[in-house]
This record gives sequence, structure tokens and C-alpha cells, in this order.
Amino acid sequence: MMHLRQLKIANFGPVVVCEQIEEYVRLLKKNRDARFVAFLRATCSCNNQPIPANQEKVLRLLLEKADHLLPSLTVSGKGSEMTVVAKLGALNDKNPEVVLDLSEYCSPDPDALKGSHRIQNLMDGTAAGMDEKDKAVIYVFRCLELFSELTLGRNQAALKFLLTSQRMHFRFCA
Repeated sequence: MMHLRQLKIANFGPVVVCEQIEEYVRLLKKNRDARFVAFLRATCSCNNQPIPANQEKVLRLLLEKADHLLPSLTVSGKGSEMTVVAKLGALNDKNPEVVLDLSEYCSPDPDALKGSHRIQNLMDGTAAGMDEKDKAVIYVFRCLELFSELTLGRNQAALKFLLTSQRMHFRFCA
């Protein structure tokens, strides 16, 4: 991976060189890898303070020009009957379309591995024998974390995009 060079711009803290953000979006277009999303997320803030220039760059490159890399989510049901289905479109032969029922990872069954622990183990990389489905779940959660980081500091452009864009495909069914 590319060496992380940083610049100091005004009082916004370290800002990753724009070419690095562009490179990671290019890498995502070839291979849907949660580590690339985690990098993009890390570029959006420093010490819990937003870096507006990087937020804008990620927003423009990923959300506005490559939204096919992001999951669409459908939430249905209520309470313990709620399900969340995530769909990742196909990128290529190596990254086919994936449909995930995320509620499988939050099982209320006391004999099953607790949902939060299962997710945490996956996110930490400590889950033994991760398959492609588990990797896709990590990717979806990293995307959700990225959305959170893009809105840090009340970034109005990111909030507007996430809340109103037809391309975000968030759908709630009763």
C-alpha cells in the first residue's frame, strides 16, 4: 500500500493528499475490500475533529461518482422480528453480487454466538475461518462507519446526500 504522506492545512489538522484518496477509490472499484473503506474513513477526521477537505473529496469520489460500491439496505419488520438485508452489487467476477441478511449476525438465540460478539470478532479479524459472506458483512459495516465519519462536524453536504439521495437505496418496509 501507498505510504501515507500528510500535509498541514490551516487549523484543520493533517489532510491526506488527494491522490491517495483517489487511489483507494480506484482500488475499491477493482476489489471490494473493507480495508480500503477503513482507510477512506480514517482520512475524514483527526482526533475526532472533521477534516472537511477530505470529507468532501471522499463524498465526491465515492458517494457521488461510485455509489455502486456502496451497500443498499432494506429494513423490514418490527422489534425482534426486524430484518436488515444488505445488497452489494456485482463489481466483477471476483466480486459478484452479494445479498446478506444482517439479522443472522444478531441472533437472539442464547446458544448461538452473541450477535454483537460475532460482529466484533469479524470486525477485529479474530473470527476463525472467515468466508466471503463474512468479508461482505465487514465491508457493509465499514461503509456504515464511513457514512458516520462523513457527517462528523455536521457536514451538510454529506447529511443531505445520505438522507435524500435516490442512489442511497435505504428503504424501510413495515
